[in-house]
Amino acid sequence: MSAAIGAPCPIKDCAKHAKPGHLMCWPHWRRVPKALNHAVFDTFANLRNDPTAYIQAKDAAIAAVEAKEAAEGGAA
Repeated sequence: MSAAIGAPCPIKDCAKHAKPGHLMCWPHWRRVPKALNHAVFDTFANLRNDPTAYIQAKDAAIAAVEAKEAAEGGAA
């Protein structure tokens, strides 16, 4: 029996997969700043009415994690 595999984690050089319905793998999701974490959830809930807001929040969350990793010189 095989488990469902979600999309690849969008963080550069990450080989992990996000769970189905999740934005990124758990180690990277934990690195998303709390305000952006809430923004992703809030805008996802309203995705049908305002997809642009979700895309902006999602992109900001990904950029924040990639910036943290670049500053630290490595991956999570």
